[in-house]
Amino acid sequence: MKGFKIIITILISLFVCILILFFFSLRINTFLKKEIKGIEKKISQARKMEKNLSKLKKEIAKLQKEMVKMERVIPINEIKPLGLIKDLALIAKEENLENVEIYCQDKPKSSPFDVENSLKKKSSKDNLKVVSLGVTLTFEGEYRNLLSFVKKIFHLERAVLIDGVWIERDKNILPRQKIKLELITYTFLKESESD
Repeated sequence: MKGFKIIITILISLFVCILILFFFSLRINTFLKKEIKGIEKKISQARKMEKNLSKLKKEIAKLQKEMVKMERVIPINEIKPLGLIKDLALIAKEENLENVEIYCQDKPKSSPFDVENSLKKKSSKDNLKVVSLGVTLTFEGEYRNLLSFVKKIFHLERAVLIDGVWIERDKNILPRQKIKLELITYTFLKESESD
């Protein structure tokens, strides 16, 4: 009987140990399942973010292309519009305009179309603002040359407005006229540079 009690005690002890091990394993298993669900959720979110990232990269590329186009229309930090002056000189030569003089004004005058004053557009990221630049042209030419010249100015990539046109008739140079054009173009300048 003593042997039977020892066997029963050993079996009960073994059963209790197995039961404890089972509950401990069950607890670990439940914890691991929660971990797996959390990791699967993070993987799912990462895949969604990856899809959004590719869309965002495409959008960024598109915006960068638009920015390049915009910089041709309104350049950044171009205090003297040398590219525009070169284009104007080439167009004047094509249109057979004579005695062409082109110069930039140090301080542009206000215009009813002045973006800086009327719209107060600013880029908060780069702290840029739109500043108008004045360009004055004087030359001699016929009306048809002037008209063709103005048409070509409006086909330039650069944003250019005609602020004023003065035509003086001089009998000594007929059929040509003395013409003065005041143009306004724009640039983006950092806030501190334009003040």
